[in-house]
Amino acid sequence: MTRAYFIAGRTRRGTYVIGVRRDPDGRASKYLHDKVRLDARMRAVTAAGVELDATAKRTVVIAEDVGVFAAWSLVRALDERGLDWQLHYDAWSRDDAALLDELRAFGSRVALHVRSERRGAVLGWEPIVAACDASTRIYAVVSASSRESLARAIAGDGRPLASRVRWASTTEVRSRAPVEFDVVLARSKRTLPVRQDESILEALRAEGIDVRHFCSSGICGTCRTRVLEGIPRHLDAVLTAPERAANDVMMICRSRATGKRLVLDL
Repeated sequence: MTRAYFIAGRTRRGTYVIGVRRDPDGRASKYLHDKVRLDARMRAVTAAGVELDATAKRTVVIAEDVGVFAAWSLVRALDERGLDWQLHYDAWSRDDAALLDELRAFGSRVALHVRSERRGAVLGWEPIVAACDASTRIYAVVSASSRESLARAIAGDGRPLASRVRWASTTEVRSRAPVEFDVVLARSKRTLPVRQDESILEALRAEGIDVRHFCSSGICGTCRTRVLEGIPRHLDAVLTAPERAANDVMMICRSRATGKRLVLDL
């Protein structure tokens, strides 16, 4: 099994802390909770982080459920640098919420929203966005539906999405992509068309080509693929600015082509 988990922290060089909630229906989480013991061997495929914008005057971090593990790492980095930040943590219940004891140490900088105590109501994005001025950077570790709601709230605020939120470039940029482009698979010597309404990953899977993937939302880095020719249109939230500029890797679950042709190392 291959699974992607948020990195909650790093204790020393080469040692990472991850948070895994035990899901009664989840094969991987049950295995990790019930079977894995000290000295067990597992292979880490990749570790991808969020590029921290230290130039922002203020930073607002929004996390849903298990997204708090990534947020926890981020807010500690912000705090260590003495930067101004606020965390909004949207959890289903206090029993399900992780890291509450650790977050209490930050006092009023952490705002906890518990849906089960509010008749299931999710966190409202509009008041949060309204409290952010133009110099505030927003980081969001949330579900796909919440990303759409947050994007609408930011659009209603009148400022471009990409200048406000760190998982920037979603459907707004994707709608300006070419109607169709070709993906050339260098190793298998196949050429596949990719329609505007599908991702490269979807086009590959439709042809029975199995590639490593997990989130299908451009946030986990599992589908990272080498680009041999062509210029990608990066729509992920994984790559750093230098990696985007190099254009030699891309996340095929979300990113697309700027032209009519991409050659991938597949």
